[in-house]
Amino acid sequence: MIAVLSEVAEVKMGFTFRSRLENEPDGAWAVVQMKDIDNENRLRTDQLTHIQTQTPAPKQVVQSGDLIFRSRGQNNTAAMVDGDLKNVILAAPLLMIRPMGSVLPSYLQWWINHPAGQAALSGMAEGTSVRMISKDSLEKLSIPTPPISIQEQVVAIAELVAKEQELLSRIALLTKHRLDALLLRIVNYGEGVALANNDSNRSGKKEMP
Repeated sequence: MIAVLSEVAEVKMGFTFRSRLENEPDGAWAVVQMKDIDNENRLRTDQLTHIQTQTPAPKQVVQSGDLIFRSRGQNNTAAMVDGDLKNVILAAPLLMIRPMGSVLPSYLQWWINHPAGQAALSGMAEGTSVRMISKDSLEKLSIPTPPISIQEQVVAIAELVAKEQELLSRIALLTKHRLDALLLRIVNYGEGVALANNDSNRSGKKEMP
């Protein structure tokens, strides 16, 4: 089954501040901005800007399970709010996506960030120098909606793939560091290091009869 986003989730606009936000450590409210979403589409809450303000409209208050969508820029992806946050509001141009029950937040995030979802969003983009996805356009995004059990399986497999890619990247980085160190030794001490390594490897092998 295929649905449009507005049928399975509410889409809300972030609050528009009229001036640049200045951090007030004792502020009662924290604000999620574009800078708080990293390259892996994770929400970073450790350095949120705090402000003193009156109670904002409920539609701009972030809660667990919400998706935060980057509506402007080259990466129109979504981050998921994982865990309860107190007194946190969303700033424009970010959009808030709140699933209504027929789709899992994690599944919806997976689909939006999937190449197929990104391709569909690219076709909705407006602007030339700065790409933008409007609220109205986002609400029209097509979403495959399989049963919840299938959604759970998709998310589980996607998480395993992501962990595998992370491990492979770490292995590649460690291998590079090891080889960089070896090459530096060769440069500093000459070919003798490389020859010594070769001799050592050969001496550890049993001679064939």
